[in-house]
Amino acid sequence: MVSPEQRNPNLFPVDEESTREVNRILDVILEAEDKKPNAVLYVGRKQYYALKTVNYAGRMSPLIDDKFHGWPVVRVDKEDWLRFAE
Repeated sequence: MVSPEQRNPNLFPVDEESTREVNRILDVILEAEDKKPNAVLYVGRKQYYALKTVNYAGRMSPLIDDKFHGWPVVRVDKEDWLRFAE
């Protein structure tokens, strides 16, 4: 199985678990961008925490006003969850 980092060299270099989670989320977004233009990204507690805390080269992840890379983010009451829905 190919990791998101191997498939897409534009992702963050992996230096901690939260970075790995953010890369996983970015990979899902990149795969779905053309297929689901009006989708909402649903994330579990683990992914939401990763989006809030990852710090690469002094810059925080782009989770601003519950949007990530322009996608609306909804936090669900699950530990590990990552889905797009229209």
